[in-house]
Amino acid sequence: MQSLGLVALPLLAVAPLATCGSCTVSSSTWSINGIRSDMEVHEVVLEEALTLEAGDTVDVATPFGAIEVTVADDDFGVVATVKGYGEDAEEARQRAEAVRLVSERIGSALSLRAANENGSELEKVGIAFVVRVPAGVAVHADSSSGGVALRGALGDVHAESGFGALTVEGARGALRLDTSSGGVRVVDVEGGRADIESGFGGLVLHRCSFEACIVQTQSGSVRLDDVRADTASIGSGFGSLSLTRCEFAETCTVDTSSGQVVLRNVTAAALEIESGFGAVTLTDCRGDLDADTSSGAVRIDRHEGRRLRLHSGFGGLTAKGVFHAVDLDSSSGALSVTALPGSSVAEDWHLASGFGSVQLTLPAELACDVAMRTSFGKVSTDLPLNLSRGTADGESSDAAGALNGGGHRVVLRSSSGSVRLTGR
Repeated sequence: MQSLGLVALPLLAVAPLATCGSCTVSSSTWSINGIRSDMEVHEVVLEEALTLEAGDTVDVATPFGAIEVTVADDDFGVVATVKGYGEDAEEARQRAEAVRLVSERIGSALSLRAANENGSELEKVGIAFVVRVPAGVAVHADSSSGGVALRGALGDVHAESGFGALTVEGARGALRLDTSSGGVRVVDVEGGRADIESGFGGLVLHRCSFEACIVQTQSGSVRLDDVRADTASIGSGFGSLSLTRCEFAETCTVDTSSGQVVLRNVTAAALEIESGFGAVTLTDCRGDLDADTSSGAVRIDRHEGRRLRLHSGFGGLTAKGVFHAVDLDSSSGALSVTALPGSSVAEDWHLASGFGSVQLTLPAELACDVAMRTSFGKVSTDLPLNLSRGTADGESSDAAGALNGGGHRVVLRSSSGSVRLTGR
């Protein structure tokens, strides 16, 4: 088996910056838990064969160093690469050679740790683990400072890092990933519930299938490609959210306090989208849609769903697709909706703008009652309305009538802006 080197921090051309209580990076050195990049280093490699089978659990942890767990057909075991750090070569050697690999089994659970031979606390050492296990083994991997990489058809996976990236590829079980600072990458994973969180870092999921998927970063972008789940909750405190070719049997909730939201070819029974500050764009999506942005435009293209509700505190709303119940509201922004053939007014439709024009395009054969009004502007239509109030020739500000015999109401309102109903 090959050993895995300890995580290396980049030498950043910046003034000294404390990233945590015991971690400092400067223009020429880094320091973590008393270990400095200018110290002498001595390396020792420890190996041990392991007896494991599917259904067992491996728990591996290190205070400083990377962890890699890989599925193998045979030769199961662990390699621990120990690096001792000191002010001189002798101190570094003594620290490294005092470390022992400790494996402890209780039932089907195996714990892997490194410890000083005299029982004292580990100090100024880093330990990187490489573990080979059979398929179906559950893994708990925890590095206080270092990346974690888990590859192959593992069982349930729980990975944590205080400072480092997390990578999971090919697992076949429930997923729980948590890093305080670092990116997360999940590829070709199938399992039950997935809980993925990063305090600071981007999250990427590709070709995955879960029963439930919960993905959250306090600061960073989130990208899902070819993901399937019954339910999903995707969020970022600060960062963009992108979903492509995803399917959710029930509800998909997408939420960012500040960042754009982009969905392409996403299907769900219900899509719930919220952005505190940022544009929302959906293309070729399906499902009931509820999208809300405090400040930003919303653009929906080639959508299909029974219910469409869009709201923007400040920004325009544009929607094109097959709809059956529509509710659009912008405090300040133009509204434009194009209902494609196959649409129906199955319930009342409402389009309202506090400041901006309102335009609705309907299939000419659609049946509904229409009410149009603007406080500052004109109303107009090229459809053959049977008028019951006002005129709709662009000369008045209020009109109502029945289209194709009438039906549920279509209400178009603007406090300041033109209102137009057209046919196609």
